[in-house]
Amino acid sequence: MWWCKRPSLLAASLSLGVLLAACSGYHVVRGEVDRVEGVTLAVEAFQNQTAEPFLAGPVSSALRERLLVAGVQVVADGPPILSGRIVGFSDDILAYDTAGVARERRLVLTVLVNLQGENGRLWSDRRLVGVAEYPVTGDATLNRDRKDRAVAEAAFDLAEALLLELPGDAAETPDTAGPGALGATPGSETVGETVGETVGEGGRP
Repeated sequence: MWWCKRPSLLAASLSLGVLLAACSGYHVVRGEVDRVEGVTLAVEAFQNQTAEPFLAGPVSSALRERLLVAGVQVVADGPPILSGRIVGFSDDILAYDTAGVARERRLVLTVLVNLQGENGRLWSDRRLVGVAEYPVTGDATLNRDRKDRAVAEAAFDLAEALLLELPGDAAETPDTAGPGALGATPGSETVGETVGETVGEGGRP
């Protein structure tokens, strides 16, 4: 299990919830709380379908943490039930120093999300993209820790896009959901910044 092999990932994803919620880019605005506060939502563990290991746990934990910060009541059972698949992962060099050594990287996560309501599916394979950038040095251990934190930060970025579309009543059906509701227009759509992605084959834990 991922949390046995990589305990630092779990610690990073959970502790980052408090840290990012306090940062200016991840603050909770009053309108956001008013719209989703008290909404009950079951969040299933996301499946990792990329070639990058150890993503499912940190991504799922960070998403739950961000929803909790926004006032959503995350429960064990639904409906409504949020589920998803991590289908894209890339970790590319973003900047070099004057000697041509990599100094900054950009990590991109792409997920397909489903939302099942009491009266049917509200959201089918909605595409969300999360992005995080992090500095790198010649220290491999430090770089690994920073990458772990970037994974959690990118997952928070995914959750930000999710919150923009989450209906105030997650039990709405596609026929009654208003503009901006998750299932108002069924099908695959992209929410968030689309940067390039690499889709791996086969599931990883």
